[in-house]
Amino acid sequence: MMAADNLEPLAETAGVTLDIPELEAVTVSCDPDWTMEALLNLMKNCVEHAPAGSTVHCICRRNALYTEVILRDAGDGFSPKDLSRLFERFYCGEHPGPHSTGLGLAIAKELLERQNALVHAENAPEGGGQFVVRFYG
Repeated sequence: MMAADNLEPLAETAGVTLDIPELEAVTVSCDPDWTMEALLNLMKNCVEHAPAGSTVHCICRRNALYTEVILRDAGDGFSPKDLSRLFERFYCGEHPGPHSTGLGLAIAKELLERQNALVHAENAPEGGGQFVVRFYG
C-alpha cells in the first residue's frame, strides 16, 4: 500500500511497525491519489495512537458487495464520547496527537464518501481502535 510507504519515517520514530500483507491486486473504483490521501490520514492516526513496540495492522477483505480495508492499532481505543465525533472538522478528542488539528479524519471521510466508500471508527474486539473502510461497486 503506497500510503504506508509515506508513513515509514513516522512509524519508525514512534517505534511502531506497519503490518501490511502482500495481497493479489484488488480493483476498486476510486481516485488513487485521493484514496491514498484518505488512507494515509487514517493510518497516521493509528500510528500516533499506537504504543511504542506495537504494530498497526492493515486487513483487506472482499465479498460480493464491497472491498473492506481495516486499519487497526494497539492503543487504548476510542472513548465512547469521541466515537460519534471523530470525523467532525476540528474535533481533536480526549487524547489528540501532539500536532493534531482535527482535520485529518474529517478530510479522510470526505474524500472516501465522495467516491461511494464508507468509513467508520470503532473499538476493535482485540483492543485498540480501528477504522473500517468499505469500497462499493
